[in-house]
Amino acid sequence: MLPAIITIPNPAAAISLLPAGQKDVQVQGLIIQPDDGATNPFFVGDENVDASTTYWWRVNAPAGGVPPVPFTILLANVGFCQLSQLHAIGTAGEILRVTVIPR
Repeated sequence: MLPAIITIPNPAAAISLLPAGQKDVQVQGLIIQPDDGATNPFFVGDENVDASTTYWWRVNAPAGGVPPVPFTILLANVGFCQLSQLHAIGTAGEILRVTVIPR
């Protein structure tokens, strides 16, 4: 699966990490990086993800326009999930780059 570019919708709402039109896959891991223009953090979790308490991972915004090192999530030790079960939320219009490591 190629890297996906996820744009947070307006108004900001949780969006699936499964790109439209793509076949669902079992996920062993993810590599996530915010776009260099992002100004706020992203939060990754299930369909109930929010920016306060209901998230699994927080991906910080770039500092000074320089994207942080990609955030790698490996699920191999805790099990696997379907890509359609993972969602992200952030600031409307901001971009999150996601590469999937399939099982």
